[in-house]
Amino acid sequence: MKRVLCMFLTYAMLFGIFLTSLNLEASYAYPIDSESITSSQNTPVISATPIPQKDFTVEIASEHKELDGNVIIPITFSNVPEKGILTCDMTIVYDPTKLEYISCDIGDIVINPETNLVVSKVYDGLIKLLFLDETLGNELITSDGIFISPIFKKLQSYNESTSIKIIRSTFGDFNLNEVKAKIIQTADNIPIPSSIVLPTSISTPKPTPTPTPIIFQFAIGSANGNTGELVTVPINFLNVPENGISTVDIEVTYNPTLLEFVSAAPGAVIPSPDQNFNYNTSSESSINIQYSKDSETPACITSNGEFANITFKVLCKYDINTYISVRSYTFKDGDLQDVYATPRSTGTIYISGIELPSFGIEIGSVNGYANDLVTVPIYFTSIPFNYIVSFDLTLNYDPSQLEYISYEPGEILKESDFCFGIEKISDGKLNLSYLNYIEGYIYKSGLLANLTFRVLGSAEETTVNITESSVANRTLKRVNPIITPGKVNLLPSSGYKVSGYVYSELENNNTSNNSFNEGFKVELSGTNLSALTDKSGYFEIRNIPAGTYSLKITKPNYLAREIKDFIVEKDKELSSPIVMWIGDMEIDGVQDGAINMEDIMEICKAFNGVSGDAVYKESLDLNKDSAINLEDIMIVVKHFNKTSADY
Repeated sequence: MKRVLCMFLTYAMLFGIFLTSLNLEASYAYPIDSESITSSQNTPVISATPIPQKDFTVEIASEHKELDGNVIIPITFSNVPEKGILTCDMTIVYDPTKLEYISCDIGDIVINPETNLVVSKVYDGLIKLLFLDETLGNELITSDGIFISPIFKKLQSYNESTSIKIIRSTFGDFNLNEVKAKIIQTADNIPIPSSIVLPTSISTPKPTPTPTPIIFQFAIGSANGNTGELVTVPINFLNVPENGISTVDIEVTYNPTLLEFVSAAPGAVIPSPDQNFNYNTSSESSINIQYSKDSETPACITSNGEFANITFKVLCKYDINTYISVRSYTFKDGDLQDVYATPRSTGTIYISGIELPSFGIEIGSVNGYANDLVTVPIYFTSIPFNYIVSFDLTLNYDPSQLEYISYEPGEILKESDFCFGIEKISDGKLNLSYLNYIEGYIYKSGLLANLTFRVLGSAEETTVNITESSVANRTLKRVNPIITPGKVNLLPSSGYKVSGYVYSELENNNTSNNSFNEGFKVELSGTNLSALTDKSGYFEIRNIPAGTYSLKITKPNYLAREIKDFIVEKDKELSSPIVMWIGDMEIDGVQDGAINMEDIMEICKAFNGVSGDAVYKESLDLNKDSAINLEDIMIVVKHFNKTSADY
């Protein structure tokens, strides 16, 4: 479990890093004329006795290589800490009007880069890099040397130099402690070949000024709002190209726990907005705003100004700033060619609230009779504005009063099969763990999980409580919840008890892990009273009013059995076990109430499969011998063409 939690924390850290950097990366516009942040290359280098350098250093090397018109720029690590580098996140920017990113060479200090390293161009001008030792310790970066070497094609656009810069970086060591890095950016003088042929002459020609290109930009505005009010945020265009903009598709994201999307309206720069402007809510946290010039509209968008206005209702009840960000965008000009654009700013809504938030974890209280199965809900309330990306909770209960059975994830969890799990640490103690990834963060209040317990004891009430909690938001800041414990109240017995045993016909099968008798559901028709058998096949139903019932026994892949005219007028213990036949296979979640050829054909789909094979299905391995073969089919044939009426 410690390894799993370590993985959780690692990925939570990395995901928090990505989200924290989103606003900067989405709004970064590379400067056309950038100055070096270090001293000039003409500064003489003074040889001296080297002094041990304690600072971990990342350097974009000034001595780059050129090959076939491409430039290779090494990024080196030096003074790597003793505990190594387990993970790092890096954002690199360059001027896309002068350089075209081609690929990336991986340095010798990176072990197993196919698994541990991802380098991706987010868009022209920005490269995102993520390193994570997925073994969590065996493939750390432990030595100095070349980390990566991005390869760029030098474009012929300008007769001048350019630079490569790291604008954001985060590093973590073996213990997931942050490692402070000294960033040295020396790749500030990459020469760009001239496309101009100079004439042969004694006189020196006068230099021709290099024109500064004008890049199309767009910006999301900001607004102020109070709780319950409507606020409008504009999207503005700047430096619209001469042949106009014919197509626009911008995806804008927002926090749905703080804002409710109301509408989007076309701005003044859009010709024929009734025909050409559209929007849709692609999810409950994003909006797609679109413009497309139709064949009947002669003009494109040709002027600067407001492209659209987005209106939100403020839901948040406390003081906070929330961001309207750009997730993706596409622009085409009047010739239907792609237009390079940079988001100039991220919008901010400054909310003036009426109360302070108080994130809470509430455990519900329920009632139950002895031996009943009860469901205890756990809720998250007042989710913080930075969401919840991970948690680790310890839940305690009295094992003499309750037996933990199972859990079901709640509706506020996305990707719960991968992100969420509950482990029984010991009798009376559960561990609840969650890690979000791929935007599976918790952003709204609601049901976290339902826990199922069997009531064992005789105490009037017993407490279920969270005694330890570690909760983090998407900036990896700790969030301290207000915890409300729950109770299970024991109801006094007011009826009779029915008990007995249910056996599978396979109970004597010679296997090392035999649980054939476990999990049969025994229920009384016309009531909500039921019980599940334990490993020995025993069941017990309490608090049954006097009357006549049908006793129904079911389990997946077993032929259902019903005992009619079952009279309850006193405590009743069945004198002999109820034997169940296997072979009515559950096909697409349905059993047809008969053992027939369809059931045999279902087993044949995995025939000759053994445990570990892709074709093997444990549910079709009737005798649990880790192989699906003729023995399983013969078990079905034993009761071929039988129905529930044949018991």
